Amino acid sequence: MATIRDVLKPFYKGSDGGKTVRIFPFNYSIPMLTKDLRKTLTRGWVEFDLTSCQLAIAAKMWEIEEIQEFLKSGESIWISLINYYGFDALDMKHNETARYDLIKEDLKDALYSLMYGMTRKNLIADLTEDLERFGIEDGGKTYMTHPLIKILYEARELRMKELNDCDTAETIFGKIIHIRGSKFSSGAPDDLRKEYIRSVIAQQAQAIELYLMLPVLDLAKTTKDFIITIFQHDGCSINFTNKSKKKKWLNRIVASVQARADQLGILTGLEYVEL
Repeated sequence: MATIRDVLKPFYKGSDGGKTVRIFPFNYSIPMLTKDLRKTLTRGWVEFDLTSCQLAIAAKMWEIEEIQEFLKSGESIWISLINYYGFDALDMKHNETARYDLIKEDLKDALYSLMYGMTRKNLIADLTEDLERFGIEDGGKTYMTHPLIKILYEARELRMKELNDCDTAETIFGKIIHIRGSKFSSGAPDDLRKEYIRSVIAQQAQAIELYLMLPVLDLAKTTKDFIITIFQHDGCSINFTNKSKKKKWLNRIVASVQARADQLGILTGLEYVEL
């Protein structure tokens, strides 16, 4: 805490192995604080987040019509999932916010794990353990029976089989990824090939995530009216130094990202909370 107090500014670095375009803070700084403490210390900032970003990317990349239709309806995957466990998610969100956020975080981690190739067995085991602290039994098995999660898992398995037949894959930035390991005519790759295939899926999705956020970085370079204070993969925090132009910039930031998402046909957009 003393280190964070003395050096609040985060410094970022890229992936050591170059397997993702994501950047990560490497010093003890505000992004490493708990969410509640960070919000307390950053009052006045605005926190942006891409809505259901990874799910929306998967729905487009893997052509999952059912999930696209769900996202078009404006429904929240987190509300749907929490309700599936027998809770009233909206009531929990308003009256038990901390509990809602914790369960959502576990479900979000599980969604990323599913997208990026974790085995069904391991995903169920990890999520079951995570959700037990909320009194949810067999949470992993229940998760995998949710209609949209079942469809997402099936689409993921199909994508992995397709990639097994490829020698390379490409990200939205044109990076070529070589897929090593042995192919099998049965469509079942060996462990090394599975590792490369999982890496391809993650790298492609995370590259699109960054591509969606780049308009915010581009706008920040044009003005001193605001500063990006924290960058968080699918969102960021901004301090508006010129309060009189805050509304104008809020509209421009949201619109610029929405234009990029519409260009790609990805059903996401920036939402924000003023802290």
